[in-house]
Amino acid sequence: MAESTLSLTRTDLLNATAFLLGFGVSYSGITDSNKQTLVQRCVDSGLRSFYAPTPLQGERIAHIWSFMQPLMVLPIGASMSCVDLPDDFGGMVGSVYLSSDDSAWRQIRFTGLGQILGLRQAANGSVNGTPQLVATRPMETDGSDGQRFALEVYPTTDAPYSFQFTYYSNPYQLTESKPYPCGGQPHAETLREACLAAVEREVWQDMGIHTAAFKERLAASVALDRRLTGPKSFGMNSDADRFTIANHRLIPFLGRSGYVTYNGQLGDLSS
Repeated sequence: MAESTLSLTRTDLLNATAFLLGFGVSYSGITDSNKQTLVQRCVDSGLRSFYAPTPLQGERIAHIWSFMQPLMVLPIGASMSCVDLPDDFGGMVGSVYLSSDDSAWRQIRFTGLGQILGLRQAANGSVNGTPQLVATRPMETDGSDGQRFALEVYPTTDAPYSFQFTYYSNPYQLTESKPYPCGGQPHAETLREACLAAVEREVWQDMGIHTAAFKERLAASVALDRRLTGPKSFGMNSDADRFTIANHRLIPFLGRSGYVTYNGQLGDLSS
C-alpha cells in the first residue's frame, strides 16, 4: 500500500523546523548536536500539541482524533483474572465485547476497579466462569518505564476468550524506521504548523504567525475529522401527529428514509 506523496514525514518536519530556526534547509546538514537536539525537541513538542490539542475556541472539550482510536482484539487465556493492555493504551473508548470463538461478540459491562475487587473479596476464593465485568487498572511503575495498564476481569476465566474494544492510543516518537505521524496527508499542514508553532513557543517564547496558523489549521483538521467520522443522519424531523412509529416502519418501503442512522447504520425504531 503506497503512502500519499503529499504526506509529511519525520524528515519533512525536521527540515521545516530547522529552516525556521535558521539552521539551513536540511536537518541532515546540521553537525552541532545541540542544534539537532533543539530541532528534535520542537518537532516532538509540536506533535504532542497536535495529538492532544486544547479545546477549540467556543468549545469546552478537546477533540479526540478518530485515527487515534484503533480497534483491538485482545486474547485472554483460561484461569486468568487480568491481562496486560497494549503499551500505547491511553484509555478505553466505548463498549467492551467478549467472544469465545472470535465470531459471536456480546457486550459485557465495563465498570470500576473497586467493584471487581469487592466481588472477589465477597467470593472468599476463586470464582471461575464466563467474564461478566472488566475494569482498567494502572500498573505499578518505578519510573523506568512509562505508565502501563491492565484489564481486570471478573470472574476468573474458565476458558480462553477474546475481548474486542476501541481504545485511545498514545502515539510514539517518530523515528527513521517509523517516519509517518498519525493522521496522514489530510492533516499534513496542521502537523507542520504545530512544529513551527513549537519553535515560537519553546525557543522564541512568543506567539507569532505560526501559532495563529496552527490554530486555523487545527480547526480545519477537527472539522474534517468530524465530517468523515460523525453521524450521517439524525433521523427524520417530521410532524409527530402525522408520523407514528407504525408509519415510520413503512417509510423505507415507500422510498423515503425515516430511520435514524449513526455512521451509516440503521437504528431500530421498534423498541
